[in-house]
Amino acid sequence: MAIQLFMSVALSDVLDTSLTPAMTSTLFNCVIQCYSSTGCSSIFYNKATHQCAKSSHVYREGDSFLASSTGMKLYTWNQAGCPLSAGWVYHRPSNLCYKRSDYKVDITTAETACRDAGARLVVVDTAEKNAHLLTLHPTSAQRSWTGLRKVSGTWKWSNGETLGPFNAWKSNQPHNGKECGVLSGYLQGWTSFNCLTDPNINYICEKVVNNGVFTSNA
Repeated sequence: MAIQLFMSVALSDVLDTSLTPAMTSTLFNCVIQCYSSTGCSSIFYNKATHQCAKSSHVYREGDSFLASSTGMKLYTWNQAGCPLSAGWVYHRPSNLCYKRSDYKVDITTAETACRDAGARLVVVDTAEKNAHLLTLHPTSAQRSWTGLRKVSGTWKWSNGETLGPFNAWKSNQPHNGKECGVLSGYLQGWTSFNCLTDPNINYICEKVVNNGVFTSNA
């Protein structure tokens, strides 16, 4: 499937010592390399030196390794219907768009907010997706509502699917009487909350976007 146009915005100069830049002729070629690589979600490119580096990580402007000095700009896939300007981030491996709230709410408000955005509370059905969603927490102490709830004794996701073979429950979880699944940055996995009486927390929405069409906000 052809790329209509490619990317998103250059957020910042980048300093990330884990990257291994390689020479390429143009930014477009760097994009093509990422597009044809399984799991590539971001690229870094220096227009002066033609250095290109691919990454499976979705970076945020507040990440500690984004700092002026290297001349390498960060670019992230911006799928049609997944506007970075509105806080959504496209994740290529799952072909879904994610947004973590900036504020804390109860589970009912979280469900409504996602639905109003044409989305749903996130379904965490693979280890790779779980690891990616944990990176959306600015600090390890934060937690987020997911779309996992216990319905008539059975754990089900917001898409109607029953909890499958993958789970990331931490030790002694879930607790009896706590019937909402929560993604915990501190635990690096899942914990259970009482849906009605436990504290308000952030939430993560996900939505399906148009496949294979990329736009540029630059």
